[in-house]
Amino acid sequence: MSVGEVLGQSQKDFNWYNQETYHLYETQNWKELARVGADALNAGHDFYYLRLRMGIAYYEMEDYRSAQSHFNHALSFNSKDPLTLEYLYYAYLLSGRQADAQVLFQRHKETLINRKVADPNIPVKSLYLEGGMKISNVDDDNIDNIHFYHGGLEHQLSGRVNIYHGFSRLTQKITILSENGGSGQGPPQVIENVYDYSQNEYYLRGKVVLSRGLQFIPSYHFQAVNGIDDSFNNNAYHMALRKNLGNFDFYLGYGNSDINYNDQSQWTGGITFYPSGNLNFYLQSDVTYHKERSEEGESIFYEKAGFKVGQNLSLELTATFGKMRNIQEMDGFYIWNLPDIMTSRYGMNAIFPLNNHINIIGGFTIENRETIETLFTYRLFTGFISMQYNL
Repeated sequence: MSVGEVLGQSQKDFNWYNQETYHLYETQNWKELARVGADALNAGHDFYYLRLRMGIAYYEMEDYRSAQSHFNHALSFNSKDPLTLEYLYYAYLLSGRQADAQVLFQRHKETLINRKVADPNIPVKSLYLEGGMKISNVDDDNIDNIHFYHGGLEHQLSGRVNIYHGFSRLTQKITILSENGGSGQGPPQVIENVYDYSQNEYYLRGKVVLSRGLQFIPSYHFQAVNGIDDSFNNNAYHMALRKNLGNFDFYLGYGNSDINYNDQSQWTGGITFYPSGNLNFYLQSDVTYHKERSEEGESIFYEKAGFKVGQNLSLELTATFGKMRNIQEMDGFYIWNLPDIMTSRYGMNAIFPLNNHINIIGGFTIENRETIETLFTYRLFTGFISMQYNL
């Protein structure tokens, strides 16, 4: 017989809720604990142990975002409790809120180190490497496949300030056939001229925690383009705010750039929903309004669904619609400085965590493109593999 049955149908006062939630905590009846805890709050009873027990209940049910709210309320009663701080730290990490975890650690460093929590605020936080290839469905021996590579480092400068910077290179061989008049009465000679198209790029992105759940994200992206007939530089700037609120992340970004000798501007708004309060399943929707000089603006829609399918495997499905040309994506990490228009794109990523330090990511995309002048349609198939090593 439970404590609740013993105290029975008497008035449910502070003592009843305290004893009942303690009993449910001891028996690890997490779902019922969450229900009784919510009933206690609705009845006007709010105290440290109630919030701690409810936070642990949601944590054990892997609803880390709901757990965070209760742990933070528990800290409002006891701001230095080591157990609550440790639970809150891992609830942040397991729900994708690394920035808030880092700030919490910095603020309570000695306490969390005593709880055997590893310091996340280290000068070099992670190494990222990526490589891949784009293949066209157009059979043209004069145009080679596109190869691209990227390598970057992430640095944690303080609990609130994080930067990432990296170098990218994209290459493609293009053969142009030309004729000369030949000599005498002979036929003209065909001459093959092989050109190396390349892009060398540098990317710098910062993340600054303004307050709990709110980040400011500025970035700069430089491209040195070496074309067949011309060489030029592209400069792109981007800034964004990201706000965590319950099971939602809200995003607002603005970008300005000079790409292929044309001024560009864009606004992006987005929302990511975590239905279960964890990273096992999430849905992201973004819309970007892009404008080039005095031309009419275009709206671009981006959708992503991510879900965990095994202990060591997660998948992401993506789809993008709209006229994509000279736009920035992923906080300015990508610049689509395209000669043609990409009208839609579909992709899938597979994420394999090998251990606590190494993630392997592989994926592919299908890009539907059309030429600006002739409206000729074709496809590019992209495959890539990357590794993130967390120190």
